[in-house]
Amino acid sequence: DAVDAGCYEQTQSEAAISEYPTLIYDGPFSESAENRPPQGEIGERITAQQAAERARRLFSDGTVADTVYVPGALPVYELSVQSTSRGQVSLSLTEQGGELLSFMGAPTGDKNDPPSDEESEKLKAAALSFLQELGVEDPAAAYAQYYQGAAVLNFAPRQAGVILYSDLVKVYMDRETGEVMGLDARNYRLNHRQRALPRPKLTEEEAGTYVSGELQVEHTDLALIPLTQQTEVLCYEFK
Repeated sequence: DAVDAGCYEQTQSEAAISEYPTLIYDGPFSESAENRPPQGEIGERITAQQAAERARRLFSDGTVADTVYVPGALPVYELSVQSTSRGQVSLSLTEQGGELLSFMGAPTGDKNDPPSDEESEKLKAAALSFLQELGVEDPAAAYAQYYQGAAVLNFAPRQAGVILYSDLVKVYMDRETGEVMGLDARNYRLNHRQRALPRPKLTEEEAGTYVSGELQVEHTDLALIPLTQQTEVLCYEFK
């Protein structure tokens, strides 16, 4: 659910299962944003055959069953892969550059208990390694959610230490195997680019005076968040 960027909500049960606050933010105007072209650089156009070859490299134990071209502001090839290790997997590759936009498998188990600190760290490490292989720049862990058999870990890349929340990436982890089972990089592919970052008008100390004295600040970051479809604003984010 898209609400004002930077707004957090964390219940007691959520607090118990994750060190990250639940950030109720998928990018305001995210649906309408899908109707505009990517903001960053795009690669050369690939064919359906090249998309299928790319899918086979990503899932070396899989067989590509179907390839469908879907036009739009961000044209993609949607493919179905039957993988020995991951079962039936649906994935999307961008026509421009053949970038992995999304894929989704199914969890192998139905684990539903709160994760231990050790499990959380292992899942985070595996997700970070996967994102680094994809070339996501300096990803920062934003928040985590846990569902039956799966964990959804949300990351945002950083530029010069500033978190770029418009470029959010979701990594779906299989809690039974500890392996990546899915990805949603649409916001990243649509929005990621080098920004001309503004200089903060307030110091961290000055911004901190606006935080209620009833709250204890554990950590502070600079973050760039969307204000409108075309406008981003630099903020101090207090945890």
